[in-house]
Amino acid sequence: MSVYERNPFSYRASEKKINDSIFLSLFEPKALDLLLKYRNHLWNSPVKMLSLPGSGKTTFLRLFTPESLMTLFENRHNEVHNELYVKVNSFQIFDNKPSKLGIYTSMVDYYLFDTNQILAENMKISAFYSLLMARLVISFLKGLTVFAGILYPNDLSEIKILKIPELNPESEIPTNCTGKELFSWASQLEKQTLDLNIYGYNEKNGNINLPNFHEIFHLFNPKCFLYNGNQLYESVLIMLDEVDTLSKNQINNLSNFLLKNRASNWWLSSRIESLQKDEIFKSTRNRNSRMERDFVEINLDEYWYNNKSSFIKLVKSIANRRINESSHILVSRFSESLQENLPIEKWKEIISNLKKRILPKVENIDSLMNFYKEQISLIDKKYKQNNLDTLIEKIILLRSIQILYDRKIRGSIQTTLIDSQVEEKPMRKISSAIRKAAAFKISIEEKIPYYFGLEKVSQVASNNIEQFLNISEKLFDTFLTNNLMKARVTKLSPKTQENLLRGISNNFLERNFQNLSFETEIRNLIDAIGKLSKYETDKPNAPYAPGVTGIAISSKDAIRLNRNNVLSTNEDKKLNTVLHNCLVSNILEQREVKCKGTYWLVLYLNRLLCVKYGLPLEYGGYREVSLRTLHNWINYGYTVRAKGG
Repeated sequence: MSVYERNPFSYRASEKKINDSIFLSLFEPKALDLLLKYRNHLWNSPVKMLSLPGSGKTTFLRLFTPESLMTLFENRHNEVHNELYVKVNSFQIFDNKPSKLGIYTSMVDYYLFDTNQILAENMKISAFYSLLMARLVISFLKGLTVFAGILYPNDLSEIKILKIPELNPESEIPTNCTGKELFSWASQLEKQTLDLNIYGYNEKNGNINLPNFHEIFHLFNPKCFLYNGNQLYESVLIMLDEVDTLSKNQINNLSNFLLKNRASNWWLSSRIESLQKDEIFKSTRNRNSRMERDFVEINLDEYWYNNKSSFIKLVKSIANRRINESSHILVSRFSESLQENLPIEKWKEIISNLKKRILPKVENIDSLMNFYKEQISLIDKKYKQNNLDTLIEKIILLRSIQILYDRKIRGSIQTTLIDSQVEEKPMRKISSAIRKAAAFKISIEEKIPYYFGLEKVSQVASNNIEQFLNISEKLFDTFLTNNLMKARVTKLSPKTQENLLRGISNNFLERNFQNLSFETEIRNLIDAIGKLSKYETDKPNAPYAPGVTGIAISSKDAIRLNRNNVLSTNEDKKLNTVLHNCLVSNILEQREVKCKGTYWLVLYLNRLLCVKYGLPLEYGGYREVSLRTLHNWINYGYTVRAKGG
């Protein structure tokens, strides 16, 4: 039995070794919901698809390749594939057959031209576009054979290419020929261009004729490519993956080129190097350049962050889909491998402890006691029996009452977290933030697990699909090992789940530290954020409910960190690099928020690191820090709390 057969979470859908049928069966249709917002613009403007590693960019692109589309079309009536077919077809992809031919190429080695010390500057960019032209043509021809149902490259001679009227009569690109002839031209162009990068422009290859890349917009005329006299497609979709590996000069040149030529049906997929080393803070409110306005920008991380409930539903569906595709697995749903709750006896013990500790404190505060009794009555009416849900509701209510009591005694700094203030009028309900803070504090005080159950596992994934799969792989592997040779299925206990998540958290940090410059400074920074967050979260009155999990830098300070800012010091530039490495390695997550009349750059810990430092998993709580504090942290660690952070 292979490792893939044993654990359905151990492989990734974008892996080339996974065949198209399996890839499609693993692709969750709900993932396409994030494209619905842009449905009317996807084919009319160039698209930038951005995210951190593991958010699914390459998987999205693979879905629109000819191999995937043809397999999906041929299996559209299959129960496994029908839902995905209907979803994809809502983007105008099929018309009695796949009508849009996807041309995919990776950009991983193009940066070499920009670093070449032999070539002149104009030749560098010409070579860049020549290689891109060659590879797009080769990918296109391969897609044609898929749509025609013939072998690649053996049967390319069966593809008839008519004269393309839009091309310059003196064009280097052969037409009025066969697919085999065009393939030979593109293959030779690719070889010559790569040689150009190695040997430079000299006698060996001085007669190379580089094509005019502008012709790419006319080359793929669907009326001019025929098989058995029939047109094979209606339009093309050009997909450039891993654009982030290009040099900054190449990215700018390509982007401007596409805008200048009013390109459509071009998708550029890129990892977010969004906080470039020379610009650590770039407001999403200020999109002034034409490049930023005219591209359709799809930020996967931002979408899932703003739609957390949708992300949780998505990864749950992904997990169940993988398990259903593994016929030998012991369970039919991922949740069946994870114990979702503690025994009811434990909850009864907890509510008894809380009553003894909390009620005597608040019995002389009429507003709190009346509110408590009213809520208890509502809980009993809602559930009508003393079951587990009733117990947990009452426990959270009790612990929330203590938070409100501590706020009244100590002076609340966030009275708006409840519907009305304790001191002025009766309360109607307790805010979600306080309830979550109460649940977290109960786990700490009663020494019970907090990080367990499918909901928490989904949250720990930090809005990243690959991170969810990595976590699920470890959990499910332990589940399978524990149930080896057993007569009945035994779920992973809450304690076992939490211990595994803590181990995964530590490994995540160590793995992400590898090969990063300023490793010591990064360790110091993350540890400082974790310890500060823990200090603030553990305050009895939960002033930043449900807890603090990050820091905030004022927009003024963040802009000062830019490398091109004349006010930046050497320490600022060092901090810039540290933050940049944390962000592109997914150790920290960046958000922009408005508070106190100004905008702030908020840096949250990856949710896996919340497990390491014993923090809640919700977002929202953060503490402001100054650049001076951050300089001290990265150099000396979190020794003494600085004022304000």
